Amino acid sequence: MITAAIILIVAYIGIAFTRLPHINIDRPLAALLGAVLMVIFGILTFEEAINAINFSTIALLLGMMILIAALKTTGFFDLLATKSLAIATTPRRLLILVVAATAVASACFVNDAVVLLFTPIILQDCRIRKINPVPYLIAEAMASNIGSTASIIGNPQNMLIGTASGIPFARFFLYLAPVSLVSAIVLILILLRFHPGR
Repeated sequence: MITAAIILIVAYIGIAFTRLPHINIDRPLAALLGAVLMVIFGILTFEEAINAINFSTIALLLGMMILIAALKTTGFFDLLATKSLAIATTPRRLLILVVAATAVASACFVNDAVVLLFTPIILQDCRIRKINPVPYLIAEAMASNIGSTASIIGNPQNMLIGTASGIPFARFFLYLAPVSLVSAIVLILILLRFHPGR
């Protein structure tokens, strides 16, 4: 039991702090090492470890990544972000648009991929306008988490919940979309309060 707790703590430290000094371990590798150590130390049998894998979630994630890669290749995200940012004529509108576009895209696609695709465009737009990008990057990071809560395909956690519980996509969205919407509005108000005039 103590061994299992130690492995779990070490794995979570590796997941939480993806770049520890002198250790180049990312989140997937930290999780994999934790799982392997559980089998090596006999806490789980190999069969139990295999049965613990949710292959439905992995398949859904793979499908989403393939879809995102195809859309990225066609320039869909560049077009979406460029057109969205072109609408914003003031820093305040830009902030609202960053939150709205990121939240909506994160509900439709995996949120990590949305952030990776949108960040360079936001930075470039802020550089052209000569404004501080920090509030917009904070808005993007938080809006991606907020938006991803609205649907089963928004993040891996929701995928696990959806596949394990059997909750239909529409029902999941019906319950969590209002929460996501209210959270996005609160986020905009907080950011405008803490970054006035930017």
